[in-house]
Amino acid sequence: MAHKAWIITAEYNDYDQHGSYFVAWFREKPTFQDIKKLLPYETDATIGKLTRGGGRQGSEYKHYNLIHPVETTDCQRDGE
Repeated sequence: MAHKAWIITAEYNDYDQHGSYFVAWFREKPTFQDIKKLLPYETDATIGKLTRGGGRQGSEYKHYNLIHPVETTDCQRDGE
């Protein structure tokens, strides 16, 4: 059985030489408050941008991406 998940990734470096790093996944689209709990030291502007999909704007060294629902494999957590 497939599930849908929203994925947050982070990218560092001026030229994205390091690639994308997995940060978190959510079953439903995360709200501003969900992301703020996950990334408490990021500015409200960064969190707001991430709720709209994220991405680099200008010459940011670090930026985040919110990847729209992707299908995941049938993985179960303990108790499910």
